[in-house]
Amino acid sequence: MIIILILLTLSQCGVDSSFKKTWSTGIIEHGNGLLCEDLVLNGNIQDSTITFIYGEQIEVEFKGIKGFNRIDNIRYPGMSITMLNSIGGDTLRYENDVFKKSTDEFSNEKLDLSATMIAHLEPSEKNFYEVCIRVWDKKGEGEYIVNIPFKVRSNDKLEVESNNCDYERIYLWDQSNNKAITNNIISQTDLTYLLFNGVTEFYIENDKVYPTANVRLTDYKDSTIIVIDREFKNGINFEEFSKQFYIEMLLDQGQAVNPATLSFQLSDSKSDAFIRGKIELEIKK
Repeated sequence: MIIILILLTLSQCGVDSSFKKTWSTGIIEHGNGLLCEDLVLNGNIQDSTITFIYGEQIEVEFKGIKGFNRIDNIRYPGMSITMLNSIGGDTLRYENDVFKKSTDEFSNEKLDLSATMIAHLEPSEKNFYEVCIRVWDKKGEGEYIVNIPFKVRSNDKLEVESNNCDYERIYLWDQSNNKAITNNIISQTDLTYLLFNGVTEFYIENDKVYPTANVRLTDYKDSTIIVIDREFKNGINFEEFSKQFYIEMLLDQGQAVNPATLSFQLSDSKSDAFIRGKIELEIKK
């Protein structure tokens, strides 16, 4: 892979300006009065595109950013975050100043600043998203802007098939730490949810659906770790069910040999509709 950079450095009236485009990813950096030594970003690169798994935390680090005016040996950075949908340019998230309520004191000449977001965005092969992060000097006129195009995909380790029904997405959620599980590692000490979003076409009777849920978690030696069999005989409001349905899983503290396999089936007791799937996981103590 060949990475081509365009880097222009200008000096006008004592103000440093810079422009850099990384052709392999489409990232554009532009500084006016502020300079950044290194930009660090997580995520994977597939076909020259930065890609995140649905629910993954997006982390952007500005390493060694400098040029801030100093007041009593303290520097005062600001940071805004704008997330856009490339189709139509709709603003999906806007935060005007990450450091607005911060009590941190920035005394170093070069600062290390970070921005974090969650990729709770519709997975799509065609649709791009873009995050624009602007860092500025609250006591001066300097700024540094970075534009990062990216895509969001579903977890390709999760194998799913369905019959006579549709769904938007299925994923694992760490309820104890309030975050999606994107690395396929679950903890014995945390409460894990298996989430189903946007399930439709289950038979509706009196505004209710009547699902059954079956879950098995077995380790490498085929030892059973979790067995869940639930039948909702009283039904669930179909709108609530379609919006989100989840199954709780709390592991015991016994020994498990990795890798483990989670298999599941969500069925309609009133029709032949079902969703079944499996995923290989690592169990962490």
